[in-house]
Amino acid sequence: MSGLLTWPWWLLVPAALASVVASRVASAAAARRRAMERLERAVVSPAREAAARASVEEAAVGRGLSRWLGLAGRREPGAARGFLVQIVGLTALGVLAGLLLSWSAPLAEMRAWLLDVPGAGPMLAPVLGLAPWIVVLLLALLPVATVQRRRRELVESVERDLPTTLALLATLAESGTGLDAAIERALRGLDPDRPLAVELATFRREVLAGVPRVRAFRRLSARLDVPSVSVFVSAVVHAEHVGSGLADTLRQQADEVWNRRREDALARAQALPTRLAVPLVLCFLPGIFVFTFGPALAQFLEIADGVLRGAGG
Repeated sequence: MSGLLTWPWWLLVPAALASVVASRVASAAAARRRAMERLERAVVSPAREAAARASVEEAAVGRGLSRWLGLAGRREPGAARGFLVQIVGLTALGVLAGLLLSWSAPLAEMRAWLLDVPGAGPMLAPVLGLAPWIVVLLLALLPVATVQRRRRELVESVERDLPTTLALLATLAESGTGLDAAIERALRGLDPDRPLAVELATFRREVLAGVPRVRAFRRLSARLDVPSVSVFVSAVVHAEHVGSGLADTLRQQADEVWNRRREDALARAQALPTRLAVPLVLCFLPGIFVFTFGPALAQFLEIADGVLRGAGG
């Protein structure tokens, strides 16, 4: 009975959350399948069919797990299912490792030793007892941390490629090149595996398939969800609606992106001394004190010891 009371039942929470997310993903997949069946039964023109397919894809993105994984670049079929399988598998592995650690003799001996240590020992012993279950949480959250890291890398890649791409598009537009031809020319100078190049290529395919340009731009912004891209898309959509010059809009957006990038670089440079204060205090200063005052302190202790011995004799 005592074993049941001490069992960490809160570890069942990740499994419950995973089941809820799995049910939502399954319902979203079913809704998409029904929408695609209705689309296949409909008799529409090629342009309207492309627009309808775009609407189905927008509805399939949603705001759930698939949307979160898509923002990190994981848009392959079954990405949500694979993510849930990873969480469940790593959680089970973590529970097994936690049980083995909690039943291991070295951990019990270390905990008993801490209980005998006066002062902070009794307070650290419960923390040591929770260490196996901290391992469980770390393993369960490992897929989440991986997706977040991939999202940060995607945003940094887009922010790095966007200024140069906008400057090239503005230059081509000012020379009289159309937007579609300018995007095609810009794609030749980008690495096809870069996130921005992949999304621009998807934008071109959607436009060629009959999706309206404004709608394709908005889908591009929704797929990336990067502030700089959202501002650029809003400006281009506004220029399309009011009929203003596209070259001037692209040049203005390119200049603004370069200015924001320069301001971000200056802000990071100004914040660097503050960030270096903690490693400086924790890592460098103790070593400097030891090498500077250590010999003097040792010599002082030797003199004090000699004085005390002479006084005692």
